Order: sequence, then structure tokens, then C-alpha cells
Amino acid sequence: MKIKKVRISTLLLYLTVFIPYIRILPINSDTQPNALIISFMIAFVYITVRNEKIPKEIYPIIFVLLVASSVTLFGGISNNDIRSLTGYISAFLITLATYFVMKNEKSINISLLKKIIVIWGIVGIIQTVYPSFLSSIVARMSTTQNRGVTSLAPEPTFYATIMFFIAISFILFSKKKKEKILWVGICLVQIIFLAKSAMIAFVVGIIIIVAILENLLKKWNVKRLIITILFIGISIFSVIIINNSISDLRIVVSLQQIIDDPMLYFRTDASANDRLSAIVLSFRGSFENYFIPNGFNSWQNYESLAKASSNFFWYGRSTRIMSMYGAIIYEMGIIGLIVPLLLNVWLIRFLKSKHYIGNRWYVIFSINLICFTAIPLATPFIGYLLGALLYFNKKTLQNKKEMVTYE
Repeated sequence: MKIKKVRISTLLLYLTVFIPYIRILPINSDTQPNALIISFMIAFVYITVRNEKIPKEIYPIIFVLLVASSVTLFGGISNNDIRSLTGYISAFLITLATYFVMKNEKSINISLLKKIIVIWGIVGIIQTVYPSFLSSIVARMSTTQNRGVTSLAPEPTFYATIMFFIAISFILFSKKKKEKILWVGICLVQIIFLAKSAMIAFVVGIIIIVAILENLLKKWNVKRLIITILFIGISIFSVIIINNSISDLRIVVSLQQIIDDPMLYFRTDASANDRLSAIVLSFRGSFENYFIPNGFNSWQNYESLAKASSNFFWYGRSTRIMSMYGAIIYEMGIIGLIVPLLLNVWLIRFLKSKHYIGNRWYVIFSINLICFTAIPLATPFIGYLLGALLYFNKKTLQNKKEMVTYE
């Protein structure tokens, strides 16, 4: 791996986006505000010193932020308000900072992403022997013997989620097929064998099925069919072999239950029931309120009443909604739809451009599926992804304009 010079702004942005749990300030929050602070500093320098302008494409995010600020002021400022509002501020500032950095760098820094993957992996491997290794640099560390390691995250699922985000980055932005396969594979190994996250493994499994179906439907032939059957057969055989040796691990037990009876699993497993209820009840709550913003303080009461009258959802009472899309739609109503719409419009434009090589629909499915899970809007990768998509889309538009001018 060649060592290249990296601008300090690029280094700090990537480190705080893809290692977002390191506690520098005395803040008892899983996702630390490091990326938000660095993004503010980057944006401030680019606007005031380099005279960069805020792209008009970001105006819809600013509009959502202004509405969120109004909801906070009228609803009374509480911890929930501050936490939720921070998510909308992060989405704006990290998007803007990422766009400025990539515009300056002329691309994404794949080399830096590789080094970050290695860092996560090394810490994870060491923790298999010394479980408390580097536990003091995160706000908390929560795992058990039948779960995976946490590496530089508070929980194994958070570790797996970051690996998922980095894998998506390689799928989207790496143009070298072998490089993409290798580093996505390394991310998957960390998800399955180090983090051992049942939720992310389940998400990855669904995505693989969708990717296989899209590939078969796109270019149907006997060779692809045979390869697919062999792949599925080897996967099933591997699962059986692995299951015999690690049948007591939570990831294996959870996946077995999902395969046997998905509805029973989501009804009886406390964590799964809580996460699914967040998605269903948040959208139902927004619909019942005619997509008028519910604000940031009504969820706990609504969730308690909804679960009390439900025959399916029963576990958990949370102060926050365990779904990014669910939280946005419940809190902001119809205004919140702007965020997922913008994400998907920018994503589809990018996937249709020359900057992307590969199938499209499984990527769209992957990103939207993970956005329904328990990641908050304040997750730095969301702003990073929006900023990267914005940069490449504007670059494509600029190239088209130059071609028209030349002709």
C-alpha cells in the first residue's frame, strides 16, 4: 500500500466520519460530534478564506434544517430537541464539507479508506484476545461472550455498520473490479467473524439475494445460472459447517430463527421487536398526524400508547426512534420526505453516470434498507454520502457543459 501525502482537512474528515465513536470531548453519546466540529471548521475556511459558495443543490437540506430549528424553538428546548436538531445540522455541514474536500481533491480518497479498514480490523483482532483493548477511548463498550468484538465502536452492531458503510463506499466509488471485490470482502469478513452482528448480517444477506436476482435478470444465461447455484450451494454448506462449531453465537442463533420463522423471530426477540416497531410505528404515527411534524418530544408517549394496544409489538420504551427514515418522517412529517427523496435522486443520477460501474438496483436497495435501521441522521456517513454524490453529479454536469461548449 503506497503512502501518499494527504491534506490535513481530508485526513480529519475521513477519520471522524469513518471512526465516529472516539471520545475527545466529555460527551456521553455513542456517536461523537467530532465529524460535525471538523466539518464546521472545513466549511468555514472554504467559505471565508477560499470564497467557495454553498451549492444551490444543498438548499433543500438547509430548508429542512430551518424547519427543524423552528420545531425546536416552538416545542421547547430539551435534550431530545438538541439531539434531533444535531442530526439535521450534521446532515448539512458534513454534506457541505465533504463536497468542498472532494472538489479540492478531485475525487474520493480510496487509499485512506483502505487504511481505515485495516485500523478497524487490527483493533478487532486484538480484542479477540484482549477484549478491553482501547475500550477507554469510546463512550461505552457493550458486548458479551456470545457476541462479537466492538473494535473502535461501542457495540458490535455499530462496528458492523461502519464496515457496511465503507463497503458501500467501495461499491460506489472504486472503479477497479478486483480492488472493489477484495476490500468489500474484507469488510464482510469483519462483519461476520469479528463484529458477528446478526442485524447487519441479515441486511447483507438480503442485499446479496437482491444482487444475484438483478444479475440473473440482467444477463440471463446458463453459465450465470450454474455459477449462482454453485454459490448458493457452497454458502449453505459453509453455513452448516460453521453452525456445527459456533452454534451458540448470537448471530447464528438469530439467523437460524429468522430462517425458521421470520414473523416469530420479530415477535419474540426483544431487540428485533423493538427495532421493527420503531419503523412501523413511526410511519404510522406520521400518517395518523396527516404528515404534520410531530416534533422531537412526542415519540416516547406515542410509542408507549401504541405498544400498550398492540398484540405484536411489546418490547422497549425509547426516547429516540430506532430508524433514520422513521425518525425523519415522524418528527418532520412531509417536510422530512425531502431528505430521502434528495438522497435517492442524487444516488440515481450518480449510478447513471460514467463515474459508476456495475448494477444499480441492488445499490439503491442497500442504501435505503440501511436507512430504515437504527442509524441516526447524525451518523457522519449520511452527510459524507450526500456530499460525495453531489460532487460527482456536479462534475458530470460540468463535463457535459464543456462538451456542448466544445462542439
